[in-house]
Amino acid sequence: MARKLTYEELEQRVKELERKAIERKHMEVALRDSEEKYRSLFENMLNGFAYCKILLDENNHPIDFVYIEVNDSFERLTGLKKEDVVGKRVTEAIPTIKDTHPELFDIYGKVALTGKETQFEIYFAPLEMWLSISVYSPRKGYFVAVFENITQRKQAEEALRERERYFHSLLSNMHEDILIIDRGYLITDVNKAFLDTAGRKREEIIGHHCYEISHGYSEPCEKHGEECMLGQVFETGKACTCLHQHVLPDGSKVWVDLLLSPLRDENGNVTHVIEAIREVSDLIKVQEALRQSEEKYRTLFENASEAIYVAQDGKIKFLNPKTEEVYGHSAEELTSKPFTYFIHEKDQKMVLERYKNRLRGEAPPSTYPFRVVNKAGDTKWVEINVVAFSWDNRPATLSFLTDITEHKQAEEEKEKLQAQLQRAQKME
Repeated sequence: MARKLTYEELEQRVKELERKAIERKHMEVALRDSEEKYRSLFENMLNGFAYCKILLDENNHPIDFVYIEVNDSFERLTGLKKEDVVGKRVTEAIPTIKDTHPELFDIYGKVALTGKETQFEIYFAPLEMWLSISVYSPRKGYFVAVFENITQRKQAEEALRERERYFHSLLSNMHEDILIIDRGYLITDVNKAFLDTAGRKREEIIGHHCYEISHGYSEPCEKHGEECMLGQVFETGKACTCLHQHVLPDGSKVWVDLLLSPLRDENGNVTHVIEAIREVSDLIKVQEALRQSEEKYRTLFENASEAIYVAQDGKIKFLNPKTEEVYGHSAEELTSKPFTYFIHEKDQKMVLERYKNRLRGEAPPSTYPFRVVNKAGDTKWVEINVVAFSWDNRPATLSFLTDITEHKQAEEEKEKLQAQLQRAQKME
């Protein structure tokens, strides 16, 4: 016969039942709160969610799957109503699904059988939409699929690919040699013109340092005492030009003019530099020959025994040191006033008229004497040999002046002596 419980034991048993009832109540409330939170989260997610079950045949091959629950975003993204999907096979909701997307059954089947999570992208043809589908947590053929509309991303990717195709087409068809160089001085792209010039294959260029390909160095140009502007472009983001010598595969060197332009990412950061290369060896040779020629003629000009000057707009524009000596005035004085200011007043009109006539295309005497007055007020005789020419693309005259004062004085002295001799002969 069972022992009767004491009052204290009955009271204790009642309290235990009350405690468990309260705990159960709390658990029910917590469960309802959790379900409400889940339901709110489930229904308000931007991505589409579907809770599904795979249907397998006797050989455990997927033949269909059933949507057990879907959220509002699933309707928005796929265009399928909940009432047309929940509790039904997908082949009932979308009869053409096996024809349009047979990969779905293979992927879902592998997830259900292996239990491994996966993510894939499909083009949902009926809706003209790209979907990113994440499948995870499979259990006894149940799993959750997350649908995300990635149409804009796909469009952006296609636009990016189109820009890249355009860029590479532009790069390939440019006549100048082009290199694309990253911050590590590695060549990441190259056009056909450069490959033709270098006589190398693309794989021999890409991934190598620019200083290795262009200069034959094993380290940056700065360590060899050569100026390199790449770092400056990366730092400032501004394009610049510089002159370099590049080494050809046969070891010969050529002068090249480099245009370095920054290439930025979507955030405006300089990630690469576009190096446009144009050989200017012939131009450098011409410039050097011109420099030597100019140096030679400047030496002759500066050391000539004749005064040489250019007159334009009635003023001396350019002169050699001998001109200062002949005129007896400084270069600053000679170029600050009309050249007639330094000519004897009796010869000013004649010299000015011949200057103007020559500029008009007439042919006045090219060689003739006249007088000049130096700074001390002394008169000197000079002989000019003058031609018309163009100076800075405008009419001017080039004059060669010789001091003939002593010659004139000798002629005057000779004339005096002859006159004296004639007078003496008449008196005899």
